[in-house]
Amino acid sequence: VTGRYGRQHHSTVPDLMIENNGIDIVTNSPTVSAIYPGNILSVSQTDISGKTIIIQHDNDYYSVYAGLSETYVVQGEQVSAGQSLGIARNNKRGQSQLHFELYNGKESLNPHHWLKNN
Repeated sequence: VTGRYGRQHHSTVPDLMIENNGIDIVTNSPTVSAIYPGNILSVSQTDISGKTIIIQHDNDYYSVYAGLSETYVVQGEQVSAGQSLGIARNNKRGQSQLHFELYNGKESLNPHHWLKNN
């Protein structure tokens, strides 16, 4: 985990405080997989975040996968846990990096607590 959840100093502007609603994960494998089964609510792209996928799970839970260079799913598609969603972009160091967020309704949750090997 290279970027933690919550309020913190900006990585390059120390006097600036930011609110990170997720975590940034550097991984050896660029393939990004769904954490739980669900419905693809949105597949979008921005210059800053790259491609982003939002999955709606049961009981009003949502997972967000941002910083992708490729996506393998489309809006409305049902996915299973572990299904490949896309490929994470490389960061400035050439490492595959994913920005990951979790929500219960509109409340953001700390995804670090949901990681298998935290």
